[in-house]
Amino acid sequence: MEKTVEFYEIYDYYYQPLLQRSYFRYPLLIFILLFLAGIIFFVTRYLLKKQKQKNIMPWVWANEQLQKLSLDKCETKADIKKFYFELTLIIKRYLHKRFELNAVDKTDEELIIYLKAQDFDDELLEIIKNISKEALYIKFANEDALKIQAKKDLVAAYKLIQKTTIIKAK
Repeated sequence: MEKTVEFYEIYDYYYQPLLQRSYFRYPLLIFILLFLAGIIFFVTRYLLKKQKQKNIMPWVWANEQLQKLSLDKCETKADIKKFYFELTLIIKRYLHKRFELNAVDKTDEELIIYLKAQDFDDELLEIIKNISKEALYIKFANEDALKIQAKKDLVAAYKLIQKTTIIKAK
C-alpha cells in the first residue's frame, strides 16, 4: 500500500490561535479590565446618587423644585400651562414623600377627595384646593392666566411646605 503524503508532514507548519498571541491577549485583557472598572464606577455613582436622594428631607426637596420653577420665562399660555402642570406635580410628589400618600397618580380633583378621606388637615387641604382650582382652569379650560395668580399659587405652595415642615427642637 502506498502511503499518502499529507501537508503537515512536508512542511514545518505551525499555527498559533489568535487568543494565544501576546499582542492580542494583553490589549484584550486591558480592555476588559477598563470595561469592568467603568461599570463599577457608574454603578457606584448611581447608588450614591440614589442614597443621597433618599437622605434629603421632603420639604428640602420640594423647596428646591419650587425654586427651579420660574415665572419669568412664562410669556405664553403654553408656558403658564406647563408651569401649573409642574407645580401640581411637585405638590403631589411632596405629599407622597412627606406623608406617604398615594397622590402622584391622581388627578387634582381625585387628590382633593382622597385627602378628605385621609382626614388631611383642613387648612392645608384648603391651600391645595385653591391651587388645584386655578390649575384646573388654566390646564384644561384654556383660561388666560395672569402671572399675578400664578405667583400667588407659587407662594401658596411654599406656604403648604412651610406648614408641613418638621422643626427639630434644640
